Amino acid sequence: MHRRRVIALIAVLLAAACGKPPSPPADLEQAVAVVGYLASSRYINRSMYSATFETGTPSEFISFLFSSLGAAERPEPSSARQPGASGPPTWPDDVGFHALTPRPGGGKQVVVTADDARGKIIAEGYVDPTAKPVLRREFDMAKPKKPQR
Repeated sequence: MHRRRVIALIAVLLAAACGKPPSPPADLEQAVAVVGYLASSRYINRSMYSATFETGTPSEFISFLFSSLGAAERPEPSSARQPGASGPPTWPDDVGFHALTPRPGGGKQVVVTADDARGKIIAEGYVDPTAKPVLRREFDMAKPKKPQR
């Protein structure tokens, strides 16, 4: 019995070492896609951010998203949307959303950071916030435009 377990463990380790890495969970993929939407011209120029920005940098935008004004505009959780309703993408219910660093003990989460020099918003998806991210995407941040008066 012990020998079978050892053989099975070796087979699993070999398969893991030789195969491609597992796909990230679908809810993390969905959450990272929402970050892409948040970086889009459609979102940025309809948001209060377009009326309040000073520098238009990704780091300023991330600060806005995690301010009280920006938090009020973030996508609603998936569970809050009526079945069959359309609209902007929703945030997966069991995925946290944080700026700059993962929250230990926070479970699945997406962490956003900025690369101002390249004009990018970076989204990293974590299954375990104490491990490396299982997903990373970079999005060009749209240039905000001040609303016309």
